[in-house]
Amino acid sequence: MVREADSAAAGLPILFYHPAAEPPENRGVVAAHARPAIWLTGTGAVTARVGGSSSDGDSRASVRLTMEGRTGGRALAAAGDGVALSAPKLEPGWRSGEVTLDPDELRADDRRPFAVRVVAPASVTIVPGADLGPFLTEALAVLVEGGQVRRGGDASGAVRIGGVTHPGAGVVFPPADPVALGAVNRALAAAGVRWRFGARVEGEDTIAAPLVPELAGARVMRRYRLEPRTADADREVLARTGGDPWLVREGRVVVVGSRLVIEETDLPLAGGFVPFVNALVNRLARGEAGIIEAAPGGSVALPADVTALAMPPDSARAVESGAVIAAPQAPGLYALLSGADTAGILVVAPDPRESDLRRADAATLRARFKGARVTLTGDAREYGSLRFRGAGRSELTGWLLAGVLLVLLVEAGLATGGLNRSA
Repeated sequence: MVREADSAAAGLPILFYHPAAEPPENRGVVAAHARPAIWLTGTGAVTARVGGSSSDGDSRASVRLTMEGRTGGRALAAAGDGVALSAPKLEPGWRSGEVTLDPDELRADDRRPFAVRVVAPASVTIVPGADLGPFLTEALAVLVEGGQVRRGGDASGAVRIGGVTHPGAGVVFPPADPVALGAVNRALAAAGVRWRFGARVEGEDTIAAPLVPELAGARVMRRYRLEPRTADADREVLARTGGDPWLVREGRVVVVGSRLVIEETDLPLAGGFVPFVNALVNRLARGEAGIIEAAPGGSVALPADVTALAMPPDSARAVESGAVIAAPQAPGLYALLSGADTAGILVVAPDPRESDLRRADAATLRARFKGARVTLTGDAREYGSLRFRGAGRSELTGWLLAGVLLVLLVEAGLATGGLNRSA
């Protein structure tokens, strides 16, 4: 396994022992992620990827999904393949599972844990007087009919469409009447949202949203520039157009730079419009899943509200909110606690590159250790000889043996001379 180039090795002599025997074949589960990041009850899947190497590139192994004792989807995959595995129906809450592979000679990477948050469909209320346009209204009706969204519900827990209160979740669009822009900006500031609607922008451009795949290919013709009130507000930009933020999130409030009408964006005419509205209310306005991944011992930046790390089976380790800690060495799932509540899950799993046992050649190693004097040998005797020459020193074993022999001869001579004098 060769990682990124290390310029700190410049000028150093480095010797690698590269025996002729090939390493054992190995396949491992190198990725397992819930898709989407938050599941509605009865929905969801896991995408997994198999890594490693095999002498037979077409050789496939069985990949299985299990969640809390329940079996999910199965698939066949070769090294380098990705698969999608359907999940069993689960009740709301934090749920855990693992993707497993047919065991091979090296077992440590044949299973990989993951976690997901399962939620009930969001309750939605439309702010009185909000002009959402016919397309958004119709999309919400389709989601209600399909059981993906509920109307009304507890006002404090519902997602408010077209407005925002504090505390609470909301989705805010620019007003149809520009005169009302100031009032909307004041409402955002009163709710603690560090974004405001700025100048109006005319011009067609494509939305770039790697975190929101439902927006893929959509274009915007008219928008308001979203302006941060503070320097660090742009950490929650979910989509951009023309290089400017178009979809942003502040806590549980999502702000969109355009109204979802065909005069401002072609999104209502795209096949992904209803899925986008579903993601908007069920995932984006609720916050992401709170899943953090790390390799054993790797650095983990904790969210600001986390106060403890649950340590199985039944203990907890206090941590400082927002601190950077070292992940536990044992792979597994560790709950991130905010008081008595679970705020997220830390998933500790081996680095995917550990599954690839193919050895690097001299050219790759020299590129990895830039400027270093890299030497490879597959001969054990030569390696034993070369390992003392890295800094210009030579093998000293012969000289040490000669010195010991000399000392023994001198000692024997002195002993013989003493006996002669005694006689």
